[in-house]
Amino acid sequence: MLHTGNGALTNLPYSFTTRFESEPSTNPEELIGYTHAGYFARALARTLGDARFTLVTIASLATIALAPKHGGCAITHSHLDISASIPGINADTFPKLAAKAGCLSRSC
Repeated sequence: MLHTGNGALTNLPYSFTTRFESEPSTNPEELIGYTHAGYFARALARTLGDARFTLVTIASLATIALAPKHGGCAITHSHLDISASIPGINADTFPKLAAKAGCLSRSC
């Protein structure tokens, strides 16, 4: 069972087998995806604010890919899909700020 100090996760089943079951549960890959998506969304919000844009809404989704490795599984990549409402931003500026936020989220 997985528990968090703030109560967001309480008595949540957590194991290798939860990857393949339909019961409410989580697994390491899901938690890594959740963290990646959340951290990037926060970095993007900060980057947009620094550039004087107002973020109305943001949704981020990380898709984690697994592959067999050494008799187990390994994460091969994490793909982010981002949707945001940002008044006044244009199609040229958003990708530049998103790339800058990606750099912030990797501490580069």
